[in-house]
Amino acid sequence: MLKIAFHIIILMVGTGVYGQQYFITDYSTKPFFNANVQAIEESENGYMWFANYTSLVKYWGGQKAKLFEQKNGQSMLPFGILEDSEGVMWVATSGGLLYTKGNHLEKYLFKDSTNTVSNFFRVYEDSARNIWALAGGKIVCLVRDKNTNAFVEKEIKIGVNRVASFFQKDKNTIWFGTANGICKLAGDSLQQIITIKKNKRHTGTVYNIFRWYDGRIYFTDNYLNVVGDSGTFQEILYYGNNEASAFFCSVKNDMLAISSFSDTLRVYRKTKLEFVTTAQEHKQGEWRSLKIDKAGNVWAALNNGLIRISQYPVSPVIKLPLKADRSTQMITMLKSLDDDYFIAGTKEYSFYKIDTKTNTATNLNWQQSIVKALPVFKGGTSMPLNLFFKNGQAHILTGGNGLLSIDTSTRKVTRYPISTLVLFHHYQQADTFWLGGTSLLKFTNGKVEAVNTTEFSGHYIWSINKFKYCDSLFMPGQRGVLVYYGGKTSLLKTKTPWPSNISTFSMLDENDSSKIVFADGHGIYRMIYTKAGIKFSTLLDKNNSYADFKFTSGVMDSSGNILVQFNNASFLQKMQQIKGEFFMQIPLFTEKIKDFYTSDDPAIICKSSFYWANNGTIYRAGIYNSDFFRKVQPVKITNLEIKNYSFDTLSAAKEYPENVILSSNQNTLHFQFSQVDFNNTGNFTYEYYLEGSNEKPYENVTEENTGVYRNLPAGKYVFHVRSRNNYDENGNLVEAAYSFTILPPWYQAWWGYCIWGILALALLCLIGIWRLNVMRKNAVVKKKRIDNELKALRAQINPHFIQNTFDLMAHGIYNGNPDEAIGIIKKVSAYLRQVLYKSEICTMSLEDELEYTEDYLKMQQMVMPGLFTYIFETGDEVDTFFIQVPSMLLQPIVENCIKHGFKKMLTGGKIEIKTEGKDGYIKLIIKDNGSGLAVEGENIKGASKGIELTRRRITLMFTGRHKLKTKVEMYNRKDGIAGTEFSIQFPSGTKIKH
Repeated sequence: MLKIAFHIIILMVGTGVYGQQYFITDYSTKPFFNANVQAIEESENGYMWFANYTSLVKYWGGQKAKLFEQKNGQSMLPFGILEDSEGVMWVATSGGLLYTKGNHLEKYLFKDSTNTVSNFFRVYEDSARNIWALAGGKIVCLVRDKNTNAFVEKEIKIGVNRVASFFQKDKNTIWFGTANGICKLAGDSLQQIITIKKNKRHTGTVYNIFRWYDGRIYFTDNYLNVVGDSGTFQEILYYGNNEASAFFCSVKNDMLAISSFSDTLRVYRKTKLEFVTTAQEHKQGEWRSLKIDKAGNVWAALNNGLIRISQYPVSPVIKLPLKADRSTQMITMLKSLDDDYFIAGTKEYSFYKIDTKTNTATNLNWQQSIVKALPVFKGGTSMPLNLFFKNGQAHILTGGNGLLSIDTSTRKVTRYPISTLVLFHHYQQADTFWLGGTSLLKFTNGKVEAVNTTEFSGHYIWSINKFKYCDSLFMPGQRGVLVYYGGKTSLLKTKTPWPSNISTFSMLDENDSSKIVFADGHGIYRMIYTKAGIKFSTLLDKNNSYADFKFTSGVMDSSGNILVQFNNASFLQKMQQIKGEFFMQIPLFTEKIKDFYTSDDPAIICKSSFYWANNGTIYRAGIYNSDFFRKVQPVKITNLEIKNYSFDTLSAAKEYPENVILSSNQNTLHFQFSQVDFNNTGNFTYEYYLEGSNEKPYENVTEENTGVYRNLPAGKYVFHVRSRNNYDENGNLVEAAYSFTILPPWYQAWWGYCIWGILALALLCLIGIWRLNVMRKNAVVKKKRIDNELKALRAQINPHFIQNTFDLMAHGIYNGNPDEAIGIIKKVSAYLRQVLYKSEICTMSLEDELEYTEDYLKMQQMVMPGLFTYIFETGDEVDTFFIQVPSMLLQPIVENCIKHGFKKMLTGGKIEIKTEGKDGYIKLIIKDNGSGLAVEGENIKGASKGIELTRRRITLMFTGRHKLKTKVEMYNRKDGIAGTEFSIQFPSGTKIKH
């Protein structure tokens, strides 16, 4: 990066040497700024905008600027820049009114003849967020819709050939500066309120109108004028002749910067001229634009570069009532009491209490008492160098009169008889004060004890200090560092050799309990106490670009920052301490002000200001409010690029939206960040990391201002970035952070899982439906197969039954009983009709089956009267109407009872048919008292064909449909009665009644 050349120009204005101290920073060596900057603007967040013929730049310190280039590359002369409330930049140019769109400047296309207007001189935004553009004799207002932000164009004809300035006086009134004065627009009414006739005193054209520090309205032509009542105005400051109008002007608080094209640039504060420079001093250039930023810096654009005029506020606080012609009246010491007061002492032992609030001095009236107490007054060579207070007494360390004490109430003075006449420093340890100078003194309860050793020979003790965890006293001086412990003094020896040619050590102050900072004529050093011993380190030496300087003294503030005094260059340099490291800052004063500041002047820091005394006058520099104690702006995330999403803080006034929600495919992010620091001309070192990833805090270190993360998984993240030279007041690095969330892909989101669950459930349902359909189809096929088998079995039963029926009929005819035979035929005929009717039905209810079986038994009783009786018994738990069984299930069994069981019987036969339900089963039991089976315990032998058919029909009907099993058994009765028992067990298929 190219270095910025600092040119120091100091011009004292006013009485004597008082006034503001200014220096100029030249940016002309930086790219773009040497390319004819024509317009300047400051954004709300402290960035600076600069425009040249082709581009608009947002500058934020030592980083590459953001460019907004014109699409067509056409060269246009910019006159004014505006950043509106929406963050859109507007540029009034010689080629039209431009605005930022994306990374380009677009020309605003008007709907009327305004597009033919070439020169737009100024652009403004009013309190209603409307945009005003001034072009020659035409005023165009873009009225903004409050809901849509769209513009409605409105043209105002003013009747003059030039409108040069705009000023909103109040909510409803706007003033315009024209070629012949000022006119007022209220509503739609335009009225001339101030008329300026062009003459030798006034050019007539009003280029700037503004409200200044006193609340009054001012305007400029070649005078600075203040507006009075009823169209009057008063000339305040004369700027130049009628050829040098105040075309450029900028106002901030009580400051005013003003210039023409080629004449003088002047800086005023409340109409008091404080700084002057000319365009000819800067490469014979011409002024193009002025802007005072929020910090009070004046940015000035020239046709051949850019400069910034900065200031250091230096002012006299109070002039003590001393005789200026007597050198003995010089102020020799300043001692801070607290933030509001400090003590000033002179060579002649006059002491004053300075009030920093009111900038007043109160004489403590100690001089007369002190002078009387001295045996020989040595005002020329003896002077107060330091003091401290204890128990209502002020103890004064002098250079020639040793230690003096004065009671602040009675003004009684005590002079202690000691051989040491020169004392510089004191250190308090409980009730004991250690005093250092040409020797070491111990001061306790009004008694002084001298510590005299040969080590003090030729050693001036400039300071006394003590580490927290060490009882030794450390005393830097001319010969090195003396150590006092247990009544003995020795010269501290270290592994690190002392710098050569040591002249004078000057202790600055103690920063903390483990470190001491001090300086000699060649460098600034730090002594650190550790358990392993004393360590020394060099903070700054003559090789650090200060070979010609000699560090003579200095002070340290409460934060450990050092103000170093250079005697031969006569300026102060700040060393800012940040986490134990020191960084050099730009100088506070230069050799140009050595007439009222020298390195011998006593100086202190009190209430965030630097005070020093010179020739009886105490001066104050508000160093914490200037660039001296520069507050570096935090690092900022300036650009963020994501797929289908982009936000650029450099092209908008607004900051990033917080907690952006990104989709799963927006998982590659490009961060750009920058350190805003106009004084740093080198590269910055950045540290960053992404919280929520696997990165450790600040493990990425780079001098590039870009961080890229690719293909991030879903989750919550926080991007952290900081600059290594950006610390807060507590010495902590200041970071910028940006949080965002990447959503998971839809198939990983909760609703995605719901969709997956629904799809899985739907798939299971489809599979279930498919399986049910298959099962139904299989069941239909199986049912058809079973029905076919049942029909086939029944087809085998029917012929067998018909054969037996015809046997019965034949038996009746054979017995010679025609009437009986006819009855049998009728009964059989009715029975056969029922059989034929149900021939296509494979199953029937158990109730119908029992009725059908009873009809069959009645028919058999007609054929064989008296042979047998029968009984039906049905349990209450069985609902015979709902239970389905194969048709003609019981007929073969009861036929078997009659035909085989009662074969040898003529009478007394009995058939019992019992139906019962238990444990999900229906059990049919048929008993007879016939001859029984041929073999005991065998339930197969002797069974007729009809019985075997029954077994197969039951098995086919219920197989695979129930977990319960079917059972068909035939065996001899076990109840002691002769006969056969048949048992048919099958699943009920319905509820059992209770």
